[in-house]
Amino acid sequence: MLDALVAQGANQIDGPNLSIDKPDAALDEARADAVQRARARAELYAKAAGMRVDRIVSIVENGGAQPPMPMPVMAQMRMAKAEDSTPLAAGEQDLTATVSVRFLLR
Repeated sequence: MLDALVAQGANQIDGPNLSIDKPDAALDEARADAVQRARARAELYAKAAGMRVDRIVSIVENGGAQPPMPMPVMAQMRMAKAEDSTPLAAGEQDLTATVSVRFLLR
């Protein structure tokens, strides 16, 4: 599709935008990691205050997947130089979870 657009004279194309097909498992892993890190930090603060973590009071998720990062300028320049086909540069997408966790300290 990109080759056809370029062949017809397109010089600015917004896309394609690639994404993860089924992000649920990766997001769940990020959520579990976020809660584990919050617990470790709560343990640190409790110990410093001469207390202990009793239990979690609440958990609120504050975010989700990060939007795709723009393609680096060098990759765009390489794409512009291609004459017979339009390559797609390999990339990666970060999925993150941000949580606010309230702990009861005793």
